[in-house]
Amino acid sequence: MRYEINKLLKLHSATAMPFMGAQLVLTCVLWQAVSGVRPSAGCGESEQARRQWLRGALEHHSLHVEGPRPLVAERHYMSYLPESVAPSTPVPLVLFFHGQYGSPANAVATTKYDTVGEAHGFSTVYFHGIGAPDGDCGTGWNVGPSAFNRTTCTKYTRSVACECSCCYKSCERLGYCSHDNAGSNCGWATCFDDVAFVQTALADITAQVCIDLDSVYATGASNGGMFVHWLVAEATRRTSFNPRLAGIVPIYGLPLAGAMDVPPALADVPIMQVHDRSDVTIPRDGSESTTGWLYVPLPELLRKWATVHGCDTSAMVPLSTPFDGGPRNVVCVEHKCHGTAANGTVATPAATAPRVVRCLYNGRHGSWLGHMEELMWWFLTQSRQGDAENMTLPRTPLAPRFAIE
Repeated sequence: MRYEINKLLKLHSATAMPFMGAQLVLTCVLWQAVSGVRPSAGCGESEQARRQWLRGALEHHSLHVEGPRPLVAERHYMSYLPESVAPSTPVPLVLFFHGQYGSPANAVATTKYDTVGEAHGFSTVYFHGIGAPDGDCGTGWNVGPSAFNRTTCTKYTRSVACECSCCYKSCERLGYCSHDNAGSNCGWATCFDDVAFVQTALADITAQVCIDLDSVYATGASNGGMFVHWLVAEATRRTSFNPRLAGIVPIYGLPLAGAMDVPPALADVPIMQVHDRSDVTIPRDGSESTTGWLYVPLPELLRKWATVHGCDTSAMVPLSTPFDGGPRNVVCVEHKCHGTAANGTVATPAATAPRVVRCLYNGRHGSWLGHMEELMWWFLTQSRQGDAENMTLPRTPLAPRFAIE
């Protein structure tokens, strides 16, 4: 495929069109016609502009984000652009969100998205949540109104202090809580608009870097996984959010109890939920966590996704992956999809229908699967229409940089 594009671009170059603007437009048209990708505005940037972003190395970025009023903050993220891909080639983009108390630096040290991205040609952006001085519960993510609902936790009624229940200053200013513990209303995260943060960052990234706008994905662990659920749903309600997320892979992160949100607009978005079997911090069965929090049971959540996708909700069937078994006994299943959405208006061949997948492995909360990144990319690539036959993966998964046990 890339060879065919290069031939067309060489032919185009030989015509010596006099105007650079016309050349850039034709280049984008050729990409879309031959490869099916949708190049971002950054694909038309000059080579000098593209060199401002490091390739084959991590780079720190800052930006100014407003909202909700009166909240304004400087936000931060890190990027990794693969050196193996030409700067003018539209690449997929993976958005990663760390867990509570995490950071991009910690995510880079404990995962290998950049290594896998270099091998398979995708870029990764590591976002940074807000913590101190806004609050004492660490760097986390605003997962919407459900974060301030007394039905989502049990410890707010107890006289003992609960170190995991906080009223962040940003939330107090908006009237969501009054103080820590009982007055926190089960709060534990910032009230800054993290969806707006992602939206603003994507606008900057796609304007300056050559990205395939139809291949922007989100993944995250723990609280980061919870935020991915909120992000993909909330983005459908914000008309200015662009590009749309093309797939999500939440990792041991579930919505809070009563906050299941899977709008019909997600009928063409595949999801793979990865969860450890012995999790008591975010239990997959919906039972109370060891810290007193309540979450949507994983089976119930995926049935809702299956309903929106027009899949069989009665049972899940085995799904074979290159990473089955192993020391962690990885087992994946999926709701069998027929390619028709719940509203009956979206129909695709069953082979390319959006997938609703669950993968379980032996471990507890925070246990990082050694080939988590390859499993994610395998799933996302399989879910891209027409790409399954082009998928290649190493026979032996890359070793993890660091495994948290």
